[in-house]
Amino acid sequence: MIRLCLSLMLFGTSAQAAPLSEIRVEGNRRVEDAAVLGTISTRVGQEIDPIRVARDVRRLWDLGRFSSIDWFLESGTVLIIRVKERPSVREVRHEGLDDIDQEERDGVTEVKAGFPIDEAAVRRSTVKLRKLLSDKGYYLSEVGYRILEAPDQRVDVVFDYVQGNKVLIHRYALVGNREIDDGELKGRLQLKERDWMHFLTDSGVFDEEKLNIDSQILEMLYRDRGYLDVKIGTPRVEVTPDKAGLTIEIPIEEGKAYTVGRLGFAGELILPADRLDRVTELKPGALFSAGALHRSTAALTRIYKDKGYAYANIGTDARPRKQEQIVDLDFTLQRGPRVRVERIEISGNYKTRDKVIRRQMKLQEGDLYSATAVERSKLRITTLGFFEQEGGVEIIERPGSAPDQIVLEVKVREQMTGSINANFGYSSYDNFLAMAAVSQDNFLGHGTKLALQAQYSSVRQIFSFNYSDPHLLDTNWTLSFSLFDNETAYDNFVRDARGATLVGGYRFGDYLHLSLGWMGEHVAIDQENLRIPLPGVIPGEGLFTSALKIRSTWDSRDNRLYPSRGWYNTLGFDWAEPWMLSEVSLLRTDAAVRGYYPLPLGAVFKASVRLGHLYSDRPLPQENFFAGGIYSLRGFRLRSVGPTARVPNGYTPDSPMVEEVVGGNKQLIGSFEVEFPLVRAARLTGVVFYDAGNVWARGEPWLGGQPGVWPHGLLHSVGYGVRWQSPMGPLRFEIGYPLTPRSGPIYDEPSLFEFTIGSLF
Repeated sequence: MIRLCLSLMLFGTSAQAAPLSEIRVEGNRRVEDAAVLGTISTRVGQEIDPIRVARDVRRLWDLGRFSSIDWFLESGTVLIIRVKERPSVREVRHEGLDDIDQEERDGVTEVKAGFPIDEAAVRRSTVKLRKLLSDKGYYLSEVGYRILEAPDQRVDVVFDYVQGNKVLIHRYALVGNREIDDGELKGRLQLKERDWMHFLTDSGVFDEEKLNIDSQILEMLYRDRGYLDVKIGTPRVEVTPDKAGLTIEIPIEEGKAYTVGRLGFAGELILPADRLDRVTELKPGALFSAGALHRSTAALTRIYKDKGYAYANIGTDARPRKQEQIVDLDFTLQRGPRVRVERIEISGNYKTRDKVIRRQMKLQEGDLYSATAVERSKLRITTLGFFEQEGGVEIIERPGSAPDQIVLEVKVREQMTGSINANFGYSSYDNFLAMAAVSQDNFLGHGTKLALQAQYSSVRQIFSFNYSDPHLLDTNWTLSFSLFDNETAYDNFVRDARGATLVGGYRFGDYLHLSLGWMGEHVAIDQENLRIPLPGVIPGEGLFTSALKIRSTWDSRDNRLYPSRGWYNTLGFDWAEPWMLSEVSLLRTDAAVRGYYPLPLGAVFKASVRLGHLYSDRPLPQENFFAGGIYSLRGFRLRSVGPTARVPNGYTPDSPMVEEVVGGNKQLIGSFEVEFPLVRAARLTGVVFYDAGNVWARGEPWLGGQPGVWPHGLLHSVGYGVRWQSPMGPLRFEIGYPLTPRSGPIYDEPSLFEFTIGSLF
């Protein structure tokens, strides 16, 4: 309440008003006099100004600290400001609330202890708390409040909850759709019916905001199919009779689909109209699509922007003819000035040096602007891994000092690039495993990488040090160096390898990398663990290999961790000769082709083919190829696929002869799989696969026929599995079924279950 005394108002209109001799504040206990006097503009020595006084009163009221303010004059020159302070909040309590995290609860509560009470804020808090409960599945819950008096002109605010049981969506129905089926529509909606994983995800949880978004999504999907007259009705939300769930129905009036009529281009054309027409997805007579219209406009704009017209504007005029269900389209093209890059500004990089970011730019100062080059630059900077993956790299375009100039501002948000971590896991191959690593992917901000890693399991002990510079001396040249000590236990021997590599390479464009290097490796076979002698191997003998390493890599994947499209192809040669100080002559060839293609509903088709060949001047069974296992031919036991030999089961003359897989010098493995999301929020995916491959011995032809193996001498399998990107690392559970099971000494089970748990190198 605000009151101005009548004497003040009369005095304010008097022509004989005297200057103020004093301004006094009364009634305040917690608010200091200085705070009040500092807020108002009226000062001692001034005459009373009604307009200024009214403004001062409003300023004090806006502080939110007072419930009433009285102004009046005393003795004609003394201004009294008498206030009544609002009670302050002593305590905020929540009663009847069990399952909501305190941080979430406090985050939506506007009332705080120590601040003046504001009942409007209390009421807003109840609305937000009710929404929070609803979002958690407590749809039938209620929230009230009480304001209780406390000593010293303070109050307690109590929020009272009537928390019902969690209510999930039992049925989510679309009514009236005939041309587009439920599965296609509901797969795009945000709300989902509860599923068997609802305790880990938000499936089944009702959210009114998401329901409104779903109505918009439905309209967009229909308009994308040409149904321009579609009407999405008001959703109907009802509680089931047992009050245990919700049913939601969204009525749909589809209308009729429109087709494309006339297609025209006008304005400043930089290409003939027939060439522009090829860019558009919409053709006369085809089904109209709002999405295709948007993509066509974007494609036309991209043509202009890639030729330097950064400010090009493509207007669209869609004119429906309702009686004929036809849409005529006109594109109006305005190119604007041709633009060059005036300046590139970099900000947000506190550790990473400017040059590391700048060398990833596909544009430099003075270059003709290109939208595609800007996007490629952003992708190249993001894939460095030095910045946050979500919104960590932005390239903002600003007008330059002239109409034909543009400024590119690269804004980054750095993330931690160094790590010290330890992981533990279990797999059907390694059994128990432990890993520790210290790494820095952006050493001293130069973009170089250092890593020290150690891994221990029942079959493998790996120690390595790695250094790499992807841009040696700020060029496209690369350099890497490594030291390693790897020990691997197989069924019939233990391979111990120690050595080093030094590799230099050059990057051609964004995808191609060629490298040439050297590897020195000493390999020995552990005699104590050699159960079955290997043909041509002397236990305990060590061989030193000095080899040239030649490799080409083509990597166009959209994401190196979770690719959904692109290719990853490699071709490598290891060549060793005595003149290279090698104790063995060999030529090892390995090649791999991996392709990724996105499918509807978030699925990804993956195909890979890899082959290997080994030539040496002496038998090297410890270097032979083997197949089988979760990372090779699934459905066949680990390292069970390959040529066999009859060897003695021991070193005594009377040792019995057994059939043993000894590996071969050439292999071919193909894999085709479809990975699809099961529970997106939990990063749980399913997979179905088909594998084919084999390993052949020296002297055997590639794809040579073998008894019981079809076709072309290959073993085949199919299967399915589940993969989970869990907090502890990737988990794989897969079952394979051999289509060409073998019998005899080397036999295959009807099915084979394999799994890996934990982080693996």
